[in-house]
Amino acid sequence: MLFELPWRIPMRHNRRMKSRACLFLFPLLLPALCSAEIYKWVDSAGVTHFSDQRPANQKAEKLDIKPSDISVMRSDGGATQPATPKPRADAKPPYQSIKITSPGNDQAVRANDGVVKVRCQVTPALDTRHHHKLRFVIDGKPLGSVGTTCDLTLNALDRGTHTVAVEIIDKQGKTLLRSATHSFHVKRVSAL
Repeated sequence: MLFELPWRIPMRHNRRMKSRACLFLFPLLLPALCSAEIYKWVDSAGVTHFSDQRPANQKAEKLDIKPSDISVMRSDGGATQPATPKPRADAKPPYQSIKITSPGNDQAVRANDGVVKVRCQVTPALDTRHHHKLRFVIDGKPLGSVGTTCDLTLNALDRGTHTVAVEIIDKQGKTLLRSATHSFHVKRVSAL
């Protein structure tokens, strides 16, 4: 006989057909088995929550989510709000520039008393929250004192050419950014 009716299939063939049918039907039924109701609500602090259980004392919106829409599932029971990345404590702030604004490069400064005022500019402003400071370098030697202001008064400078630069340093003393070195010439009245 070329064609057999299903009720005439022997028992061993019947089990094989049922298992094959399950293998083909199970993937088709899986989305219906996996779909769950998802609720979204905002609490009194303004935090958005998502859950598969309707909250008892909150007005919640039922979301229509298909299994193909879900990309990440959390099973640790952690907070439902996304974590905000925190900047690393040792991350360098994005300083764009630091420069000496006064005296100008290669400028002659009349200072009979040897007093010269140095000014700098930091863009953006110095990040004092991370304990960044300014250190001036005069004639190639860093000054012992550091501070947060861009104004420095140099006293008792001798006649002649001097150099000045400024550095931004972190709390460990590591240089984060250094300005270009300016030369300036101190002019003083001669005692002769």
